[in-house]
Amino acid sequence: MGGLNYKDAGVEREMLAKFKSYIMGISLTNLDGGKIFRLLGKFSSAVQIPGGFREPALLLSVDGVGTKLKIIAEANKYELAGYDIVNHSVNDIIAIGGTPYYFLDYISFTKLSPTALRRLAQGIVSACRESGIVLVGGETAQMPGFYKEGDFELVGVIVGFVERDCIIDGSRIRLGDRMLALPSSGIHTNGFSLVRKALFEKGKMSIRTRFNGAPLWRSLLIPHRNYLAETKDLLERFELKGIAHITGGGIEENVRRILPKGLKPRFNFANLPQYPIFKLIQEKGNISESEMFRTFNMGAGMVYVLSPGEFGKAYDYLAKAQKCPIDLGEIVGG
Repeated sequence: MGGLNYKDAGVEREMLAKFKSYIMGISLTNLDGGKIFRLLGKFSSAVQIPGGFREPALLLSVDGVGTKLKIIAEANKYELAGYDIVNHSVNDIIAIGGTPYYFLDYISFTKLSPTALRRLAQGIVSACRESGIVLVGGETAQMPGFYKEGDFELVGVIVGFVERDCIIDGSRIRLGDRMLALPSSGIHTNGFSLVRKALFEKGKMSIRTRFNGAPLWRSLLIPHRNYLAETKDLLERFELKGIAHITGGGIEENVRRILPKGLKPRFNFANLPQYPIFKLIQEKGNISESEMFRTFNMGAGMVYVLSPGEFGKAYDYLAKAQKCPIDLGEIVGG
């Protein structure tokens, strides 16, 4: 009887090697077709610090897609996970006033088909290109027995830069400042443990249940919206005192985390768009309104804090550009 090998333990070396070769190949092409970053596939990635900065500060962020991945796998829409992780990460960099440049990923699974892996990689690289950033490295790990077959984990690390004196940390926010929001595309990537509990376990629905004239998964898997273009535009034209990316913790928690001590938000929640998917989740799960606002973005994906004078100009500018700005309220004492 022959001895064991790695394949007997569930690790498919040849498949992994082919996938790594594939993702390196599509990663090496930048937006205009040139080949860059020759260390891909080595033990580290080397990148150039972009020019044009007087005193650059390095911005780093790491995040995951969470249990939305279970619905993505069940719906066989792996490419959407790539857009979710990249767009979410880009938003975290621009929430400090920075510009994203480089991205790394971590993919782990017990067993995924080569087709699923390629579609996942295509989504990551395509989303990077749309934001003008480059996938410069990562890790792909097959972990037998750790996940159910078809399940996987996806984590992203993003690197950005900002002028040190241009960092937006909320410290200049004052009493009476106003909050302007841009709509979310849907649930984005947070709260899916509650989504699954409310819709699938308590509501007895499935991803193929008809909702709004289509299978339910179409409403659940709308990719996380990327606010890079709108935020860069606002930064060039107006004085933004604070930016909050509305992720886990909902609107109130994420706005509060950028406010100086002694201030709090007073929200105009009535101005938020009314998305049917949030109403469905609330009804099926019998979830209180306060819990919904503590968990989900509820229709607002990015919030900007401006002085009253700048608020009016920025609101009008976005409205004219048909970006559907939201008057989310003001900053008060508290």
